[in-house]
Amino acid sequence: MLTLHRLPRAYRVLYIGIALLLVAALLSHWWRLALRHGVSPATVRAWYLGDEAAMLFPRAGMEVAEDAWANVFHHTLAFLVLGGLLVRTNAAPRTRALVAVLFGAATVVSGLGPLLVWWGVPGAATLYVGTLGLLSGLGVAVLGMVARDSLAHDARGHRGTPGTNVFARAGTALLLLALLPRHGAAQQLLTERQAILKVFPSARMAGTDTIVPDSATRAHIEQQLGRALYEP
Repeated sequence: MLTLHRLPRAYRVLYIGIALLLVAALLSHWWRLALRHGVSPATVRAWYLGDEAAMLFPRAGMEVAEDAWANVFHHTLAFLVLGGLLVRTNAAPRTRALVAVLFGAATVVSGLGPLLVWWGVPGAATLYVGTLGLLSGLGVAVLGMVARDSLAHDARGHRGTPGTNVFARAGTALLLLALLPRHGAAQQLLTERQAILKVFPSARMAGTDTIVPDSATRAHIEQQLGRALYEP
């Protein structure tokens, strides 16, 4: 199999584009987590186990199974793409094997992650977030190998399709810009008291009470809500 630096320039640019898409797909997982609940182990744990202060209810088994399936499916596809890119690079065989083993193992752990958190396994949320970070890091590392081997041929004066090296370098620069941290406005959630006073601004006092319904009352509430009552 021809390695990247021996391929025509147009093909090398194509491989860089594929590597960019791979990294974008892996990093988009963090965006999804950030929009849904947050990327820290604490917010991941609150999402699956419930958090009364954040008005999050425990996930149903079907929801957790869907998250596990999505992780295994998407990361397996990413693993296949990453393998196809990796064998085209000039990396040492030991390096290729290490990257492949780590990515394959992390794919399995990422699928188990939601289940382990849902089952309340200690440290599962930290393991899950760390595994996602490992997958993203390996994707960026392979992109670096692909870009290095693709652009190295240009440095030796190879003449291929005119202008394609410009697109390759521009794509790499855009990726680096996309990875730079952005300072945006942090989301500020209201406390329970702040939320009550916001809804009832003219109230002179605000108080809360905790009610634990019996089985008959719980069944009536669930009938009115049209869903199971997860709150105790």
